[in-house]
Amino acid sequence: MTLNFHLSLLRNSDFSTKYLNWLNDEETNFYSYRRNKNFSQKSLLDFLSTVNKDINSSVYFKIINSKNKLHIGNISLTNIDKFSHFAELGILIGEKEFWGKGIGELSVRAVCKFGFNFLNLNRIEIGTYNPAAEKMFKKCGFVVEGIFRNKLKIKSIYYNETKMAILKSDFQTQLRKPCLAIEDIKE
Repeated sequence: MTLNFHLSLLRNSDFSTKYLNWLNDEETNFYSYRRNKNFSQKSLLDFLSTVNKDINSSVYFKIINSKNKLHIGNISLTNIDKFSHFAELGILIGEKEFWGKGIGELSVRAVCKFGFNFLNLNRIEIGTYNPAAEKMFKKCGFVVEGIFRNKLKIKSIYYNETKMAILKSDFQTQLRKPCLAIEDIKE
């Protein structure tokens, strides 16, 4: 694993054709809720114009290669519930050359640390159809809480959704493991 990456708040100025291509790439979005959507330049610009307006309801980070400043993906905490202290995690590594390199794991730990320490969350949850992502989340301390059988249909094949979560108390075992630094946030 490499620590030559960091997280930074996603901004309106982060629009790029490459970013738009990730959102419309069939392989990148095979297991994603985005898979049946077609994103336009306007829809991405509209999204970016609203992102991170209130980090108490959702926060989006870009994953950056520190050496060349390349934006390789995003990670987010959304549907933040300040009363029950939970949020939903989402992640996209758009640059395929960085798949399977441990960057997702480092990013997940960083965002969990941010969520538990800065946002005072008690629970972070995710639903995934991707077996590789499920394995990575388990390495980060997430626990399988349920399986939603045959929830997703892709090209005549049904896939199960695995619901997973990590509690603040569970995350203590992850604190000694490496994670990415986050710019723009003073913890």
